Amino acid sequence: MAEQNQQATEAQEASPQNQTNNGQPLGNVVHLDPLRIGIICNETNREDLVYYKKEFISINKLFGNRLELVFFGYNGADGDDDNWLEGVNFEYVKPVSIIHYFKQLKALNVDLIFIPLIRNDYNITSENYNKYLEAGCFGIPILTIRIYPYHRIITDKFNGFLYDEKEGLLPYLEHLNTQRALIQQVGQNAQDDVKRQFDYTRENIQVLSDLFQ
Repeated sequence: MAEQNQQATEAQEASPQNQTNNGQPLGNVVHLDPLRIGIICNETNREDLVYYKKEFISINKLFGNRLELVFFGYNGADGDDDNWLEGVNFEYVKPVSIIHYFKQLKALNVDLIFIPLIRNDYNITSENYNKYLEAGCFGIPILTIRIYPYHRIITDKFNGFLYDEKEGLLPYLEHLNTQRALIQQVGQNAQDDVKRQFDYTRENIQVLSDLFQ
């Protein structure tokens, strides 16, 4: 009986849950809150959203409850009872008027804003960087594909996050999910950049914050 107890103790000590990579005890395990990814969209973004649908479903499967997708403005449904995002698990926040837009953006409590874009001529010539400015006001970094105009105003891992092709999205999210301090720092850098480069000041950003809290 004593031998069995000793074997059980040895097995528990050898369990991966009780060791680090070098075999030392882990101590207290830190449980992170889910990484919240905001997607600001409307019906005009449907083609881009559908293009990333498989990635959204893969994110659900890969991360489970460790990552939350938050769609702000559009849920994939249209007037013909079609659901273009069927099979994707996400939190839906209804669109609001411009008067309440910044208040709602802040209330999303997201860690990142993901901008799903197809690499095509339409997006390259029509996309603006308003979302970068809006998110930057609240210290929220942008994650998107490396195309114009974002690759002109964002330096990867400094004031935002850029990936080269959509196949790189999931590996990048896996990396970012373990780098919460980096996300916070990049968000702060984005806010500083918005103040410095786009005529926002600490005072008028604080006015925005006070108005919409």
